[in-house]
Amino acid sequence: MLIELFGQSILWGTLLLFTLVWRPIHMVAVWDETSVKNIERIYSLLIFFGVTTGILGSIATVSWGVFLFSREKGFPFYEVFAQFLKTDLASMAVYRALLLALLFSIFIVGWKHIFGAKIFSVFEALLFACLFASSYALWLYW
Repeated sequence: MLIELFGQSILWGTLLLFTLVWRPIHMVAVWDETSVKNIERIYSLLIFFGVTTGILGSIATVSWGVFLFSREKGFPFYEVFAQFLKTDLASMAVYRALLLALLFSIFIVGWKHIFGAKIFSVFEALLFACLFASSYALWLYW
């Protein structure tokens, strides 16, 4: 869960920094094209890194839970996997991973709108909504 929390922290920081700090500065100051492209590249890489670590954290949560459950019950890993997915912990981890995958797909579809917007865009609102839902689900089962 700590890996997943780290990934979501990266995502929160990236989205808030871009929305509340970089965009207002970008609208006031004059930037050369190279600097803008570098900032957009860093922003994209941080989104990718945050989503990747969040999804890997969810996979690690499920894998570790199945491992502990199979060791406790004495059954093989593959037999316990389907039973463990029915638990709240595993289903919420899958839910969080799917929300982060949705966040990344929204970013891929709307990255031109996000970088070109002068104010808060609809795609950013969707990114924040997905991240909030994922963070809330993480908080529920912490």
